[in-house]
Amino acid sequence: MTPTVSFAALLERREGFLFLPIVYRMAARLAGLDWSELASDPERAARALAAAQAAFGLAAQVSHFRIGVEAEACGAALARDEDGDWDEPRTLGEPTLLTEDALTREPLRTCIASTRFLADALAGRAATVAVLSGPRALSALFAGQPSAPDLFYVALGRAYVEAGANALLIVEDGSPVVEEDPRLLERLSNMARFHRVPLLLLDAAAPRAVPGFDFVLDAGHVLPLEELLAPPARPEHWRAEHAPILATEWEVPGALEPHYLAAWTAALSGG
Repeated sequence: MTPTVSFAALLERREGFLFLPIVYRMAARLAGLDWSELASDPERAARALAAAQAAFGLAAQVSHFRIGVEAEACGAALARDEDGDWDEPRTLGEPTLLTEDALTREPLRTCIASTRFLADALAGRAATVAVLSGPRALSALFAGQPSAPDLFYVALGRAYVEAGANALLIVEDGSPVVEEDPRLLERLSNMARFHRVPLLLLDAAAPRAVPGFDFVLDAGHVLPLEELLAPPARPEHWRAEHAPILATEWEVPGALEPHYLAAWTAALSGG
């Protein structure tokens, strides 16, 4: 499947600035879905996400925000609560299982399917952003070092692109910063470049420029979630200082009242 809207076109349409709030569980709540329904039914999940995109006028919508899902497809048990959140893994993943075959196992298969359904629903009006857990986030969820994580990332990224994703967002959580092979995501970057799909990094600990990434969203270039709890302040500042892309620092809380996000989205879009 070929993406029908590009990030470049979106940026041009939005006068060089794109606000990317990470809306996932909030979309489910607004659609009346609980976590089990959101996590297991890709069609209903996609409808909920598409409805949130339309309601808030989002330029781009994530197809899921399930950090660690790749490890779950390799046997990790993350002890998710009723909202799908987790603090510590109960069981670590088996490193030998982190291969292309993991794409056919749950729950990763459902994430790819949700991306496909969402891309179909948003075709022509907004971008679909697929989320991949970063190498640092995943390393803490396996019982050892996978033998070829670079090949796995290429396979996963390609699956999302073929499902219709217009951008790939690598997300690192608060896992300790460790020295990584700088070539780990090089193949993924090359694949994304070949398909003309931008590669984004959301990482509070990242330097401003990271080789291979088109956009780096570090701690100084995201909207803190606490800002959403007050009326939009200095939208011109946020647009000027954080162009071309401003994302929320993490997922928008599922319990946030919609009018807060609606106000910020309108203010940052010039509305």
